[in-house]
Amino acid sequence: MQRFRELRAILPRRSYPYALAIAAAVAAAAALSSSRPAHCEGESVGPEVAQALRKYLSQDPAEEAQGEQAIRRLGSKALPQLRAWVAKVRHDLDRVSGLLDRLEGRSESSAPTRRMTVEEFLSQKLAECRLLVRQGDYPAALALAEAASVLDRSGPYAWEFRRLARRARERVVAAQTLEPAVDSEKLCYEFGETPRIVFRLKNHDSKVARVLLDRGTLGEISWTLTTRCIDGSMRREESRLPSRLEENLEQVLIGPGQTWERELELEIGKEPFPANCVVRIQIAGRFRPARWTVEKARDQNISISMNAAEFWMVPAGEGELSERPLEKLVVALFFRKLQSFFIAGQIGAWLGEEDADFNESFVQTLVGALDQMDEATLAVAARLLSEATGFDFGTDRGRWQAWWKDVPKSRREASKGR
Repeated sequence: MQRFRELRAILPRRSYPYALAIAAAVAAAAALSSSRPAHCEGESVGPEVAQALRKYLSQDPAEEAQGEQAIRRLGSKALPQLRAWVAKVRHDLDRVSGLLDRLEGRSESSAPTRRMTVEEFLSQKLAECRLLVRQGDYPAALALAEAASVLDRSGPYAWEFRRLARRARERVVAAQTLEPAVDSEKLCYEFGETPRIVFRLKNHDSKVARVLLDRGTLGEISWTLTTRCIDGSMRREESRLPSRLEENLEQVLIGPGQTWERELELEIGKEPFPANCVVRIQIAGRFRPARWTVEKARDQNISISMNAAEFWMVPAGEGELSERPLEKLVVALFFRKLQSFFIAGQIGAWLGEEDADFNESFVQTLVGALDQMDEATLAVAARLLSEATGFDFGTDRGRWQAWWKDVPKSRREASKGR
């Protein structure tokens, strides 16, 4: 209880339940055995599977997709390792559930077979905190991360608890107080058009928000420009620059529930792009003015990251249906337009990185049309399928079709096992 009193003096009231649970658990765990549970003594998780799992459990959707693809590439040899990992996590979860039952005075259905060491407990809490962030429960994630950070100031998990706390705090402030965003007016522009990028500030609070600017600077914007050509070549450029408004603008006042917006000028699309290519532009940013606050409230002057915006640029005349790539893909196949097929397919592969349902429809469309394709179209389709699935069967129609035939079955079996 002494440790809990120390935590209570430091943490906000919303963190008390986590502080009590963690303090009690750490005190109990410090002197306990660190022997491995019996079910983990057999199969172990190898470095390839561990790396793929780390990516799959990342907060980055692109890394999550890469992790799933890596596990699929490993095939059946990954299954025993995944089962061992799931068993270990389940075992840890059962132990922590029993611990919570004891702390809250409830009777336990079954006593845990082994108690945890401090490191194991913090590792489990880190996994719990990551899950809360992934589920969007940022207030709970913030409370847990703050409590754990006090206990683990310099240990191996300290930096990640602090990182998760910062991320959760940003999202809580953005959802409840001031939400910055950057967006594109359209999803698709043709070469020669100037993309219109808009910066917005939404005041969710019931009081006026005041943003003080230094020479019109709101923060910084970073953008990545990826050019993919029909021959398979790719070029990637990255840039970061201040997001600036008029230099004589010193402050912005935003009323309760109001949104303030301004157009940003970015030097994108000024240079001519190569023929037979499609360009992906991803924009992210950080709201970091000289100072900001909400009137008559505690100063919330923290920087806030903005969700990434994405749009594409296509050759002149190819804008039609580009915002609906599956339709464009089917039309291009019917009229045998190779460039349109490539543009629709590449946009579809990019969209599928963050949308598993769309990716499944995209792959199904490509595989279902393989028999209709000539050699040039097949070569493009093979590259797109490899990018979308993580597998590489080249231009072998039969292998792609046989693989896809088994995929729905395996997914149905996985669903039944949940």
